[in-house]
Amino acid sequence: MAEKQNDLIKKYSVWKSVMFPLRQLADNFEKFLLSGCLFALILTMLSYLFDQTYICVFNKALAQYLPCYDHNSLYGIYLLLKLIVCSFFVTVWIYLSTRETAEDDVYEYFLNHKKKFLLDFLIIVVFFVISLIPAVSGILLLMREPNPVWQIELLYFTFIGLGFVVPFVLMRFFTIFAELLAGEKWQNFVEVWRNTSGNVFKIVVSTALIFVIVLFLLVSINTSFRAESTSQPQLYNFAAEFVFNLITLLIVALFVSFIQGQKVLVLDNK
Repeated sequence: MAEKQNDLIKKYSVWKSVMFPLRQLADNFEKFLLSGCLFALILTMLSYLFDQTYICVFNKALAQYLPCYDHNSLYGIYLLLKLIVCSFFVTVWIYLSTRETAEDDVYEYFLNHKKKFLLDFLIIVVFFVISLIPAVSGILLLMREPNPVWQIELLYFTFIGLGFVVPFVLMRFFTIFAELLAGEKWQNFVEVWRNTSGNVFKIVVSTALIFVIVLFLLVSINTSFRAESTSQPQLYNFAAEFVFNLITLLIVALFVSFIQGQKVLVLDNK
């Protein structure tokens, strides 16, 4: 057993885990553009429908030249619809990126697999809910009035503080989410836990590097569309919103490919 664990530790590579999604995006970049532009256009239409376009939200200096209205009461519905569209994109991206050649009739394939969209949406919702546990823990700790009984306070802090450990546990089970999104039978938790033992630090580093790339993309796009004046604000707003949505989908594709790479690195080491 010790030799098997040592072998697993040697085989897991931070370099490979980071390069896998980048290589998959590069190899399927044309497929990403075709599907990404379509879904980015849908997201852009949603943004205009709920008046949540890029300039109205992020560039207040330029927003004064546009008819921006306050529809924050519908913001929850807007986020839900965006999540649904992104989950549809995840299904399409996994289908396109994991096949060298798509089936002849792609539309017929998706019409016959409508349940897959619903299942992927539920999986993504579960993933988001789990990912938000640390934020909930932080809010509960900030809003709590200190209890004069230190034993109760310590117990409460310990229990709520466990939420901050959730992301590190979740990273070890990226492979299960990858299998579920791929429509495969997922491995049991014990096997995945065993195969990731000794690799936690490497998995954390790999995930951190992916988030550095994501942060770089977000900062770059935000900086690029921070102009304070333009002769055609309407056209500028549309371009900014469309590009921002396309970059958002690029980030989604990057992360989905990353957890697919985790599945390859973790489960292929058996």
